[in-house]
Amino acid sequence: MSLQQERDMKWMLKFNGYKTTDDIKYVKANSTIARSVEFRENNRVLIKYLNTETKFVDRKEVDISDGFNWIT
Repeated sequence: MSLQQERDMKWMLKFNGYKTTDDIKYVKANSTIARSVEFRENNRVLIKYLNTETKFVDRKEVDISDGFNWIT
């Protein structure tokens, strides 16, 4: 099931405007907000968020099934 979740998540990332060059790390950015999702081992993803106006930074590693909530 994890392979299907990975395929679904990669499709959702591309659908929501995330770009990748290596099929492992997906990035979406504008002038204020940058987000990235990096696929890790053991069904995990590393999620990063940066807001340059508020200087808010968030970084967390979660199970891929929990990562779906973060994409949009």
